[in-house]
Amino acid sequence: TFAFKYSYTRINRTKLRGEGSTMTYSDAVIKRLTELCEEREITVNRLATLSGITQSTVDNLMKGKTKNPKLKTLHKLAVGLDMTVSELLDFPEMNETAFEDE
Repeated sequence: TFAFKYSYTRINRTKLRGEGSTMTYSDAVIKRLTELCEEREITVNRLATLSGITQSTVDNLMKGKTKNPKLKTLHKLAVGLDMTVSELLDFPEMNETAFEDE
């Protein structure tokens, strides 16, 4: 079984539009990256290497310290995952959630 370093637990406080409270933008990005790393069976460290981003930058993003990642960072992550930024950000929580400012 594949053990992933950063399990995503904060998603439990998520409620999509129409159900009450909202998920934060950083929560949605963390959830998406976690799922993609699990699907590809790669660690966050490997994602950083594949993306050409420092480990600390990816760690800060995955721990929620970076609330609003730059497009340049998202682009590098997408390239590291062999996808476009559009594909990276095209998932239900991103498309169906009304985000509030953090």
